[in-house]
Amino acid sequence: HGDSAWTDHYSLDAYAADLEAVRRGLKWERFALAAHSMGARAALRFVSNGAAGLDSLALFDFYAADWGGRKPSSKTRPQPTYGEEEAILKRFRLEPPGTLLAPDALRALARRGVRQGADGRWCWKFDWSAVGQSVVWDPSEPARADLPVLLVRGEASTTMPLWSFKSVLAALPDARGVEIPGAHHHVTL
Repeated sequence: HGDSAWTDHYSLDAYAADLEAVRRGLKWERFALAAHSMGARAALRFVSNGAAGLDSLALFDFYAADWGGRKPSSKTRPQPTYGEEEAILKRFRLEPPGTLLAPDALRALARRGVRQGADGRWCWKFDWSAVGQSVVWDPSEPARADLPVLLVRGEASTTMPLWSFKSVLAALPDARGVEIPGAHHHVTL
């Protein structure tokens, strides 16, 4: 999150185009793809747009319904900066909250998510406008994933409730579903 350049336009189609650019750049003829959260949504869009060479897909805990409560963020909202590294690390939170990750490992994750600017101040690596974007759910998108799919959900996830998990699983033509006991949305942690 944030080690690549930011852009003025974030969308599922742009993310899918990025995946295709990576595939071409690495000259992958055949490959498998694993993706979490918004990345899983981008992977589904990539499949909908053709996904040349994709053999299989693993999708981890993503929002699969109309999201009524979240509003897109504004590019005019300044990205916060902090004078001390410790100050920004204390502000780190998973969104949504909940993890089985040990506190020391969570702090290490936070440390990888910040950088010091040329002015000496600390900021988040990720662009806040990417996190707050509005992405409409297309319930027909999973049906276009005509390849083997592993769908993974954290048992305690509030992002992919059980009903949503079952709905997406039923819509995928060739899928197996796995629920990770006790895990939250950040199931990869």
